[in-house]
Parts: sequence; structure tokens; C-alpha cells
Amino acid sequence: MQPNFLLPTITDLLPDDSKDKAPELSEIFCQYFNQSITEEIAYQEIEKLMNNGDTSTKFNDLLSELRKAVQQKPANPIPPAGAAPKLQIALMRKKSRQWTPEEDQRLIDAINSKGTDNWSNIAKIVGEGRTQAQCSQRWHRVLDPKISKSNWSREEEECLIGLVNHFGTKAWTKIAAKMGNRSDVQCRFRYRFLLKKADGNSEQIQPIALPQAMIMKGQEDPTAHEALEVGFSSMTE
Repeated sequence: MQPNFLLPTITDLLPDDSKDKAPELSEIFCQYFNQSITEEIAYQEIEKLMNNGDTSTKFNDLLSELRKAVQQKPANPIPPAGAAPKLQIALMRKKSRQWTPEEDQRLIDAINSKGTDNWSNIAKIVGEGRTQAQCSQRWHRVLDPKISKSNWSREEEECLIGLVNHFGTKAWTKIAAKMGNRSDVQCRFRYRFLLKKADGNSEQIQPIALPQAMIMKGQEDPTAHEALEVGFSSMTE
């Protein structure tokens, strides 16, 4: 699902003084419906983005209406005329439903038992039509306990900048693996934020977060809210 699909609905639902937030909200909900982030993370990011009024009510109202819009969207796109059989099968099997707690638990159990070297086998254990890619992304972006949900530290940003300089901006999975505690989505979002702070000049990118020692002392990161304003984009690269 692409953010543009949700944008008109979100724009219509927002009051006039909040319509400028529609693109960012569309990106967040797109990541949620694509299962790149959990509902809890989506709520937290929208809470920081809106920062006014009853976020719980706004979130639940938006989510309810967007679910209706998603349900009305055809689940299986019609294959183009003359498409190869394999392409037809792939399109007809494409799914966008949410992961259930039971599926999550089967995925966790399978990985604890089999490791992460055979996603084909893991997908069979999870069942419910889940693909290798879906299982891998669910683990690496959401369920892996190594993934940090805390604010970025200066040391992490320095590592991220160095890795992007080495691998480029088309290798987020590899960069995330080198980082060790951040997902590919997190790495891409943070780099986009740093790039925006550098006015789009990659040669001028500098770490701006607090050092880890200061974070450990409980000092609030002044960049945390601003980072959300950059918004999210789908991981299609």
C-alpha cells in the first residue's frame, strides 16, 4: 500500500488547522497497514506529531475510518492481460491483513527453534499464507528483541552516517544488520531526518542527537519531536 491511497481520506477527516499534517499521518498509517510498525508505535508517533487535544480519540477515529477505506480496496489486483502465470499467481496471493498475536507467537517460536537461516521453513510453520518476506520483515522490523525503540544517540547517528557513506542509500537491510539494534525502516527514517537538517546536502550531514551518557541520565532529546515531522516513506527501494 502506498501513502497516496490514504491521503485523501485523512485530509477529509482532519480539521482545517491540522490538514498540513495529512502527508505525515498518511505515511505513518501506511507503515502500520503494511505491518512495518505496530499499532503501539503508530500511536506514539502520531501522539508526538499531533501534540494537541485528545490523541487517543483522534487516533481511534482515524484508524476506524481508514480501516473501512482499506477494506473497500480490492484485496487482489486484477492481473494485466497476458501476464505470465507466475505473475498472476503472485498478484492473486498478495495480502495486506494484519498479523494476529497467534501468528506472532508462531513466528517467535519458529525462530527460537529454527533460527533465521531458513525463512521458507519458518513461513510454513507460521502458516496462514504468510510468505518468507512477510515473516522476515515482521521479525526484523517489529518482533526482534534486539531492535531498540528508544531515541537515537549521537554514537548511533555517527555509526549510521559512516555506514551510509560506505554502502550508499540503497542498502538499508545491510546497514541495519551492521547497526545491530535498529531496523532498516528506522535507519532510513533517521538518515532522512539528518539529511533534512543538513538542507539536503549529504556532505554536510552531522550527528545531532544527545550522547548516550546524557540519555542514560534521563535528559530529553530535543530532536525527538522534530524527527517525526520528516514523515515516513514505504520501503520500496
